[in-house]
Amino acid sequence: MQLKSLVLSGFKSFADKTEINFSDGLTGIVGPNGSGKSNITEAIRWAMGEQSAKSLRGERMPDIIFAGTDLRPQLNRAEVTLNFDNSDQYLPQEPANVMITRRLFRNGDSEFYLNQKSCRLKDIVNLFMDSGLGRESFSIISQGRVEAIFNSKPEGRRNIIEEAAGVLKYKQQKKKAQSELDQTDDNLNRVADIVHELQAQVEPLKEQSSIAQDYLDQKAQFDQIHQQLLVVEIDQLAIDQASHQKTAESLAQTLATVEADNQQTNADLAANQATLTELEQTLEQNNQQLLEKSRLAENLVGQENVSKERATFTDESRKTLQKSVERLTVQLTTAQQQQKQLQAAFDQQTQTVATLKTELKALQKQTAGSEAELKERIEQIRQDYIDQMQAQTTNHNNQQYLAKNLLQVKTQLARQDSTISEASAQLTQQTTQQANQAAKVQALTEQVAQLQAQSTQMQQQLAQDQQDYQKAQTNWFQASGILQQAKAKKASLAELDDDYAGFYQGVKAVLKQKQQLPGLLGAVAELMTVPSQYQQAIELALGAQLQQVVTRDEATAKQAIDYLKTNRIGRATFLPNNVVKPRTLPNSLLTQLQQQPGFVGIASELVQYDAQVAPVMTHLMGNLIIATELNLAIKLGQLTGHRYRIVTLAGDILSLGVR
Repeated sequence: MQLKSLVLSGFKSFADKTEINFSDGLTGIVGPNGSGKSNITEAIRWAMGEQSAKSLRGERMPDIIFAGTDLRPQLNRAEVTLNFDNSDQYLPQEPANVMITRRLFRNGDSEFYLNQKSCRLKDIVNLFMDSGLGRESFSIISQGRVEAIFNSKPEGRRNIIEEAAGVLKYKQQKKKAQSELDQTDDNLNRVADIVHELQAQVEPLKEQSSIAQDYLDQKAQFDQIHQQLLVVEIDQLAIDQASHQKTAESLAQTLATVEADNQQTNADLAANQATLTELEQTLEQNNQQLLEKSRLAENLVGQENVSKERATFTDESRKTLQKSVERLTVQLTTAQQQQKQLQAAFDQQTQTVATLKTELKALQKQTAGSEAELKERIEQIRQDYIDQMQAQTTNHNNQQYLAKNLLQVKTQLARQDSTISEASAQLTQQTTQQANQAAKVQALTEQVAQLQAQSTQMQQQLAQDQQDYQKAQTNWFQASGILQQAKAKKASLAELDDDYAGFYQGVKAVLKQKQQLPGLLGAVAELMTVPSQYQQAIELALGAQLQQVVTRDEATAKQAIDYLKTNRIGRATFLPNNVVKPRTLPNSLLTQLQQQPGFVGIASELVQYDAQVAPVMTHLMGNLIIATELNLAIKLGQLTGHRYRIVTLAGDILSLGVR
């Protein structure tokens, strides 16, 4: 066997994939220190299973992966492949070309391949053991290896010599066999200890086994009695279920009737409430109009009273003004007389002044008397003149004031006359309106009375409707309560049905796996519908067969059996639909039976089931005869030669061969 080539990729300094071919003869690799010569021998040793990082001049195994330079990044894996020429079959049971590959990732994961197939490190080590090419063999001598061999202990030299001689493999096998023999001896010793320990437990275990066997016998009897009890309970539950179904149907019809009546009552109530609302709105509008008319009538009465008071006040004011006019007329006449008198006095004083002036002139001419007397006389005359002028002015002012007052009185009197005329006209109009409003108020009062009577009647009708509604609602609540009880009972029965209550443990466990086993059709009891008059006969005739499980094929039955065995949850009997054979009566015998009294029919024809499970149903009930009562059933049995089972409606069974 010769090394043909060495392929390195990412191992130490070999960043790029490098392939070194070894031809026949001696191959030498030379180069300066640090050029990577030793990396080649280390790559060969590493590929052949070297596990020591220090032997490969590293601290840990990922150090053999190319660490990168300033110009190139580091790599994430190292791979070395060795190709050997095994044409001489130096390695027996291997091909002519042996390829060994080792791959290491920077995260520490390592892979080994032998002839491009994944293998273990142990496989590679065993392959080269005693071949002289192992990782510790003398064929690879690195620097300092010779000195280490000479300086090693005799045991170390012995290992090298044994490997070179080809006996190391056998010694390791011997060592392994000896280790296994020692381990086997230890196991035998432990087995002996266990046997010795168990021998002391044999007698108590025999006693316990006897007790357990008694328990199993009693348990079998109990199971048989329990099955019979379950059959009775199933019968009773079926009867109860049928009764509850009838009650539920009756209650459903009653509820439907009550709901229809309730809806009609609600509709009538809604219509009555709408009518009542309209009447209440009309009554409210009429009350509002009546209130407005009453307020208007009160306003008219108030206005009438105000007009009367105004008319009275106007008459009094008119009388007062007339008296004032008369008084002012008298005062005016007196003032005019006084003015005439003052005018006459003024004329007289004017004449006196003229006379005095004339006398003054004469006196001045005569210069008679003293000047002081003359001045006093002049001053006296001037004072009299001033008094006369003031009196005249006062009279004139009084005259103007009286004339102005007279004008105001006349204007006020004319205004009062106009107001009195308007008030009289308004009073007449308001009187007419009041009469009209009184007539309207009377009509509205009558209409309000009618509406109040209608409202009272509607309230009475509403009270009656509310009583009817309360009564209907009470009836509905009662019916709803009964329905809820029926639904609850139906739900509990459905829950029992879903939980397969009354079925054997194994049958129940299998039926609950319908989703996981699509070919599982169900139990015989749930795949058929039996009329109430035939239920007792069918249930007693079939017995435990009602709990047999029907499958579409044998594969589904096998899967169900494996499921029961794996989980250790009981047993069940399976009827593959594609395997069971139908059982029927001969046509000639059936014709004879149909002419006999007491013959009801064939069980498979009296029950209802899906056509898919017809083979199973005819297999179970295709030759089961139903009779009315026992005496007639005995005659039918004699006719059939007691070759077929006969069951009466009461549940009496005539088995095969009973004569």
